[in-house]
Amino acid sequence: MVERLQEQERKMEKANMTKQIVVIRSIIQGYLGIQVTELLNIHRETV
Repeated sequence: MVERLQEQERKMEKANMTKQIVVIRSIIQGYLGIQVTELLNIHRETV
């Protein structure tokens, strides 16, 4: 599943959609929401 999400990230042209996929993939891989927000420099409510 993670591999499919990474493949989708590469295919995406819209940065916003790519960021959403990265958030989902990161959560699946075990990152906490706060860690994802720090890594991607986004507001915690976004996650």
